Amino acid sequence: MTDFVRHEPCPRCGSKDNLGVWDDGHKWCFGCGYYVQRNGLEQVQELERKINNKNKELKRNHVTLPSDFTYNLPCIAKSWLNNYGITKKELIDNHIGWSENDTQLIYPCFDVCGNLLMYQGRKFNDGILHGNRFHTHGPCEKIYHILGDLGDGRRRIVLVEDMVSCIKVARTMPCLVLFGSTIATERLINLSNKFTNLIIWLDKDKAKYAVARSQIAKFMFDSVRVVITEKDPKRYTEAHFETVASALKALPPTPPPDDHIPPNVDDSSAPWNQGTQ
Repeated sequence: MTDFVRHEPCPRCGSKDNLGVWDDGHKWCFGCGYYVQRNGLEQVQELERKINNKNKELKRNHVTLPSDFTYNLPCIAKSWLNNYGITKKELIDNHIGWSENDTQLIYPCFDVCGNLLMYQGRKFNDGILHGNRFHTHGPCEKIYHILGDLGDGRRRIVLVEDMVSCIKVARTMPCLVLFGSTIATERLINLSNKFTNLIIWLDKDKAKYAVARSQIAKFMFDSVRVVITEKDPKRYTEAHFETVASALKALPPTPPPDDHIPPNVDDSSAPWNQGTQ
């Protein structure tokens, strides 16, 4: 199966854009029917064109890790991650590192070719306000960083704010990290093309926003649920995520009205790891 690439002028009828070009090199004019068969040279040229366009895009969105980036984490970072039960394998799998110059824990995102797309840093300076603790480099709103097993046919996806929460939720359910709390409509549309059920689990202070976005998302997904808990997701264990998953099955799929915050999913009996944000 070939993909359409672009329009070009037709050499037969003179149309400026009626000649369609496909990625295997074949061309066809929608106006006069002019046709060019695929051939190896055209295919190679189209591949080169794709690579050049990809390189241009990477240059436009050029992001580099801090010059002192290292996978050797200091004790303060290891201790903080241990509070949330993050394993050594999860650190390695998610390429989590450290910048001593910035005193930041670094969460990088790479594409399948190993190109850096973006990264978020979490500062460990004493006395810093929570809102100033995270620094994001790169187009995070365009990144779909999904963790977890998609073996269920990509039916369900959970949205969370931070990387550590994403790692933990993904042990139980497929999860996408927002690297913040913004849920753009374009992101919802793109996710609805891959998933049928959406779960929004933001921090409690974003409850009204989560409900508002769910009102828009319900027109795109078969089911939309909002989870509101006293603590943010990374503070809980898999036992609690299983409880949440079970509770969600019993909840109606239609979100409440905009002016109503839904009751919390009961987390009073669930174990969770103590830690600081």
